[in-house]
Amino acid sequence: MRKIGKILMKFSFKKIDDNIFIYNNNKKFKLLKNKNFIVKDKKIAKIVIYELNKFGIKNFVKLPVTSISMAISSLVEHDRKQLKKEVIKILNFDSSLYRHHKNSALNKMLEKNLNDSIDYFNLQFSTKLKKIYTSLGEQKNINTNNFSTYLQNLKLQNLYIFYRISKLNNSVVLTYNYFSNCYGITKLFNLGNIESKYQRSIWGSTMEQKKIDDEEKRILKSFSIFF
Repeated sequence: MRKIGKILMKFSFKKIDDNIFIYNNNKKFKLLKNKNFIVKDKKIAKIVIYELNKFGIKNFVKLPVTSISMAISSLVEHDRKQLKKEVIKILNFDSSLYRHHKNSALNKMLEKNLNDSIDYFNLQFSTKLKKIYTSLGEQKNINTNNFSTYLQNLKLQNLYIFYRISKLNNSVVLTYNYFSNCYGITKLFNLGNIESKYQRSIWGSTMEQKKIDDEEKRILKSFSIFF
């Protein structure tokens, strides 16, 4: 329970047919455009209820699973086109494809750790992604038809999560490998932070960077709950 002003907020959930609805004081919780707050299963519902009853609805930093669930529940099929467009945009500047034209030691680490993921993505979709040896370049003349079909066939919830993870780590290639169960959430984080780890090995770590890393891990862990 959470008290807001003079109102005691009590959140709960109830399964009706195939849907699980979130309730606020025994009334269906309404989102934007008067949509019901619906989650996909009881596991998610229990976490949402725990977060809401403990922290209320105003501090979304403390509501990682609830905030993701709200975004998913607010989706409509019309959103698919824009989500696909954003994913393709990230692919054109995919961080896994950038190499340093002067730093051979870093390049060796990147090649060793990322080549398998890149090759797997190219094999699955015939995209012809190429490595870029400048910080300002982008992919040119890549074939995204097969990948676009893959995105089209994803459930809308999964497409949204695919987009959010890709945006977080700046890599569609790594996100796809994660979605394909090539590796788990810890390896996904590590592969997305090879250069950062390399720089820390030279210059040392800072508290600010640790906070950034911990926040990224927290968000990734929240997304992983939905699988």
